[in-house]
Amino acid sequence: MTAQTGIKSFLNNLCQGSKGIWWVVGILYLISFVSVYGSLESIRGYNYWGQYLSHVSSMALALIVMLVLHRLPPKPIISILLVFGMAFFLLVLICPVFGANINGAKRTIMGIQPSDCIKPCLIVFSAMCMAGGMSMKNEGKGFTWSKGNIFKMTPPKWLWIVVCSIVCIFVGVENGSQAVMIGFALFCIAMLAGVPFKHFIVYFGGIFAAIALVAGFFLVQLDDNGRSQLGVFQKGGILHRCETWYHRIQNAGDADSNPIGPDFDFMKDEQANHGKVAVAQSKGWGRGVIGNTERSVLPLAFSDFIFASIVEMSGVIGAVLIFLLYGSLFFITIRWALRTESPRNALILFGTGVMITIQALVNMLVGSGAFVTGQPLPFVSKGGQSMVVCAVMIALVQSIIKAEMDKKNETKKVKVKVAKADETE
Repeated sequence: MTAQTGIKSFLNNLCQGSKGIWWVVGILYLISFVSVYGSLESIRGYNYWGQYLSHVSSMALALIVMLVLHRLPPKPIISILLVFGMAFFLLVLICPVFGANINGAKRTIMGIQPSDCIKPCLIVFSAMCMAGGMSMKNEGKGFTWSKGNIFKMTPPKWLWIVVCSIVCIFVGVENGSQAVMIGFALFCIAMLAGVPFKHFIVYFGGIFAAIALVAGFFLVQLDDNGRSQLGVFQKGGILHRCETWYHRIQNAGDADSNPIGPDFDFMKDEQANHGKVAVAQSKGWGRGVIGNTERSVLPLAFSDFIFASIVEMSGVIGAVLIFLLYGSLFFITIRWALRTESPRNALILFGTGVMITIQALVNMLVGSGAFVTGQPLPFVSKGGQSMVVCAVMIALVQSIIKAEMDKKNETKKVKVKVAKADETE
């Protein structure tokens, strides 16, 4: 055995499952190494190398999580996520009251951001609920799913509806974009399961009506300067983020209406405007890791606005590469979801692909100035917790794909044995 063959065999044994997904994650890791190094300029002087080494350590931890977890069968990983999901659910409930206030929002408690950690748990929980009302049959060209029935869900439909509604509401109080992402992913899982749209109108119509009522009441009580008059909407109130969302949307609208007019105030929405400047300064071909200038003034250039920083460094090529990588990850998960015989596994694969992709799209839209609130770019942005959560989701995906591959190989072996037996006869 040559050294090259030995290395290839070692890597194939170390990284099982879809090779395409490992390639996507590996390239995103390389992009993260370079882009976070170039984007941490804004905090130079505040333990710069300590921050970068912390990011590298988070990447190493996430890699270890992926390599260890994906070797387990899907069932124990799912069980672990369901157990942790109950703990994260309780933290989601108490975080708006007892959470630490960071950047004007109570999103962490005991150093944990439950709204982020609960995402893979909700995907698994929803998939298990929906799979109880589904069946699959092979028609020769692949597997087709019968229409799901929310009344045949196991556990009971009320448990899924109540849990998902409570999570989205309590997360949305402090992190609206996270709640929208979670809700959209769960909606996609239910639609793929074949749950009729009318059930969403019946069971979730009240939630949307309540949101519309709160939004209308908030707009009515604003004064002439756009400030809240009621304590519930003011700083310290349970709905204090409404004013933040309102001003973000208003600022985005004002900036788009006349960005170079005489009354344009760059500092009014400094973060978003610096992001647009970073994208514009790339001039299509990029300024390189050393040449990008906005990294020193763009807030959160290493997190929510890292896409803008990447575009300034690498131009159109970097933007297209990022888009293709997440697109590839999404289509690989969809392809395997369509191959599996298990409704539960299919929904987990699809839900995970949707969750990671929509988070990436939100980050790209924020970085390009088309969206008003940000999320970390999966496997790229600085942030250990987000990195580990994404690693857990990828590990579960790879575990399911590995199990499907093993089942396919076992079927092939059985067919070969049968064929040999027929030949001897």
